[in-house]
Amino acid sequence: MKRGELIREFKTPQFIVIVDAIEEDSPDLSYDDTSEVAAKIDSGEYVLFCARARVIHCDAVEHAHHCMGCSDGWTVETLSHNIESSFPELDINVIDAIAERALGAHS
Repeated sequence: MKRGELIREFKTPQFIVIVDAIEEDSPDLSYDDTSEVAAKIDSGEYVLFCARARVIHCDAVEHAHHCMGCSDGWTVETLSHNIESSFPELDINVIDAIAERALGAHS
């Protein structure tokens, strides 16, 4: 599994749910008394990753697409700031994901 590799995505009328793999940067191998697991990780037989689930509000996605239709020159930072102004209840990581997704769809 690679960082950001999609595991599952589905949509409901109000949300987009994205589950992807992100790099595990601090694994707990304290249980690995024989170092068997560490050896399999080193050999590539086992892959370390964390599953990340993000829930994106469709209204915020629509807002991002509307913004991009009204003006050019958006970056992830500027579009995220705009989304955050309209949807302050959303987590900044979710907002950045919405901006990245919207910009990717329009490239």
